[in-house]
Amino acid sequence: MKKLFDISAVIPVFNAGHFIRESIESLLTQSEKVDEIIIIDDGSEDDTWNIVERYAGENSNIRAYRNRGNRGVSFSRNRGISLSRCSWILFMDADDLGDERLVSSSTSRISALEKEYTTEDWILCYSAYKQIDEKGKEIAGVIRSRQWMPEETFGFEIVRNQIISTSGLLVRKDA
Repeated sequence: MKKLFDISAVIPVFNAGHFIRESIESLLTQSEKVDEIIIIDDGSEDDTWNIVERYAGENSNIRAYRNRGNRGVSFSRNRGISLSRCSWILFMDADDLGDERLVSSSTSRISALEKEYTTEDWILCYSAYKQIDEKGKEIAGVIRSRQWMPEETFGFEIVRNQIISTSGLLVRKDA
């Protein structure tokens, strides 16, 4: 069966040595695999880079890069996008854990919408999420948004502040 979505996960990371292993593992164990994981180290001063290098050496679909100094999360995300080889980008942060169904749920949702609304151009899928503290304790219940139609542009979405986090956001790269 032909794969409908080619996906690059982009993870900017800065001094997250105590979180990055679990974040990477959550992507490696997805029920629907991502094609590549791009990790951009933003000048970490802890053991982050050593951990990332080890994972990249053990997994051919992980590509690791370092910024010259700390350039910020937006710079790092944009760098990851420019280095990606895929047509879809999955944004993750270094301290995020993706449920094993994150990718499959997002791609299934987009596929279903494309069948139902054949004239629409779907560019992103936002996942529900839970916030946890550094010890893994849940801070709040599941946070969800509603389905927005394509004419409700991403910029308008941001003005209304419905997307609280980029984490778990699957976006078509050309958009």
